[in-house]
Amino acid sequence: MMVGDRQLGQTETYAEKVHESFTMRAKSSEHFTLDRPTPVLEDTALERVRVRHWFFYVARFAIEGVVDAKNHLLWEAHVLGPDPQAQEIKLVKHLHQWIAEDAQLAKLREDQLKFGSSVKVAKYEEGAASPNEDTIALFESLVPGSRAEYEYGPAGEPLWVVLAGKINACEEYVAQCFSQDVLMNTDLRDRVQLVMDALIAPAYRLSSNEIGELGTQKKTMHPVWLTHVNELTKLPNEELGQDGLDVTTIDDQIILAIALWHIAANRKEKVFHELEWLVMGLCYGVIAHHFSADIQAYVLSMLCAKGNQMPYSRGGQFVSFEERWTTSFIG
Repeated sequence: MMVGDRQLGQTETYAEKVHESFTMRAKSSEHFTLDRPTPVLEDTALERVRVRHWFFYVARFAIEGVVDAKNHLLWEAHVLGPDPQAQEIKLVKHLHQWIAEDAQLAKLREDQLKFGSSVKVAKYEEGAASPNEDTIALFESLVPGSRAEYEYGPAGEPLWVVLAGKINACEEYVAQCFSQDVLMNTDLRDRVQLVMDALIAPAYRLSSNEIGELGTQKKTMHPVWLTHVNELTKLPNEELGQDGLDVTTIDDQIILAIALWHIAANRKEKVFHELEWLVMGLCYGVIAHHFSADIQAYVLSMLCAKGNQMPYSRGGQFVSFEERWTTSFIG
């Protein structure tokens, strides 16, 4: 990794009473922010995900067509190993040519011109380098909004700092998401229930106390997965009625679920495993659909690492994360 372009449970809870009127306060065009950027992350795996997200955000704006194909090839190479038959797409070459066009050069200051050549060697598309301030400023001049994608997260929301598990930031984000009334009248379990209700269509909702044994439910029956499939398969003008969700704030709800998971882990709360169940459901395609496969894979690895540190017993015997979500969980 390079840094700065260098190598690098009750029957009726308060939550259940209010969930029908509960909505996230942020809207798709008015996301939450913690109003402070996240510096280069100590977690090199997360920093790599962040750099790739920023780079492909810029590249989609600049050169469009070949971007997603290249990203897919890089993803397959990471998961399956390089395919010698795959045709290499010179994405960095295309991007550098775009920067050199008169339309882009006219937007840059004289002192920024020399930084354009750095994209050819930095390997941002692989997440091998973190852009320095000069590079971030250059691309912000050409692609407004790209700075926020790197410093905060998708659409400027504080995803990176929440994924990094900064507890103060997670708690601040939670406080922004809920109304003062909810914050004053709910505990952590109640708030988890509200997020479950926000992410799961009414037809599939359940109480956090009803989740039961982790990893004993078929993937295709997970309420989060069923909700996601319903949203993907409905027609553009189709209303799902009571089975549908208001998806204008789905990204906020995903980040909120992760923030609550970090808080529960930090406090060693019993509701941690219910949150693991919820976030695991989001890893069946919801996070990849709304953010990216990179981000979803990171969340899954994060769940695994923390899940193995938090004891979970079945029949009086400790069950590892892999055992409860791979061996006994039917795909």
